[in-house]
Amino acid sequence: PVQHFLIQTAILERLQGSLCEAVIGEPNEPGSGQVMLERLEKANLFLTPLDDERQWYRYHQLFAEALHHYLHRMRPAQVQILHQRASIWYEQHGLLHEAVRHALKATDFERAAHLMEQVGNSLVSQGEIATLQHWMAALPNEVVRSHVEISIWQGWLLFVSGNYDAAERHLEAIEHRFDIN
Repeated sequence: PVQHFLIQTAILERLQGSLCEAVIGEPNEPGSGQVMLERLEKANLFLTPLDDERQWYRYHQLFAEALHHYLHRMRPAQVQILHQRASIWYEQHGLLHEAVRHALKATDFERAAHLMEQVGNSLVSQGEIATLQHWMAALPNEVVRSHVEISIWQGWLLFVSGNYDAAERHLEAIEHRFDIN
């Protein structure tokens, strides 16, 4: 059970009991994720608490890399599913940045686009343009083109990066595609 827990949660940068339970996706007793985290900490298994309440943890970096490598090598089909589960948990808990990140890692681009539409304006108002650019670059063109708001952000990003001609062409294409006048 310990090895299974470690491998299944290897995709997470930060660990929390109910998040681990959601990612593992098996019927467990409520609180079993927290119990396992406490057990791992007591056994000194490369786990560091991130808060005084011991609600959030992380694996030591080298251990996390080894687990991640093992997961990708030995169980590659699970990686996408684990990231999807993490994305859903983060969305349900209002942590949309993390939800987007995991949706992108799951290559669930429609989900990522939907989440980006929810959080995009706050990114811009908080000056997190680089995050928005990174997320937009990860989306396939057909996904960008199929979402009005994301298409507009793409045009805006072209404009603020100084690509005025490309921004104008992009925005004209949006007007044509979505019949905006």
